[in-house]
Amino acid sequence: MCKNIVISYDSYSWIKYCSGIISKNPDTFDVIIFSDDSDTPIHNCEFLCKQAVFEQRRYDVFNVGKMLKVKKVSNFMFSDLENIDKYIIQLQFLFMISGINTVYFQYNKLLYDILMALKKQLNLDLYHFGSDEFNIEIQLSNNIIKNKCNALRLITGYNKTLDKVMKPIETEKIYKVGE
Repeated sequence: MCKNIVISYDSYSWIKYCSGIISKNPDTFDVIIFSDDSDTPIHNCEFLCKQAVFEQRRYDVFNVGKMLKVKKVSNFMFSDLENIDKYIIQLQFLFMISGINTVYFQYNKLLYDILMALKKQLNLDLYHFGSDEFNIEIQLSNNIIKNKCNALRLITGYNKTLDKVMKPIETEKIYKVGE
């Protein structure tokens, strides 16, 4: 049974900010892509239509999840605030059924507000990633750094040198909410 979950607002941020954390114990993690970001072009692939972008991102995320040995990667396909209650109920149900204790999430006001409400109800440990604010810095081993680099290379359109994007690559920085 999964005890940790990573929620990324977009398709790829979890790879950049949490693949090292996941690599340490992948069988305890599930990943949720929260939003439908297929309107945003893939880097260096601006000619693709929305459906092609969606399919390519799905393929990339599946391959990264498989390489990292993540138990499950799913997409909520959130696209409008009118149905936000549906997503909140889905998350609450998922956390309760799966026995989720810890949530790592991409910093985003909407996700923050949703998860803070669920934190009080379900006694969750929350950590956010992808902001300049952090209070925990996790050292990564050479093997995990190698895994992270390989995961990043599986992203379509990703052709930047890793040290420009990932400095310092030997750590991942997260913020424990409520500390």
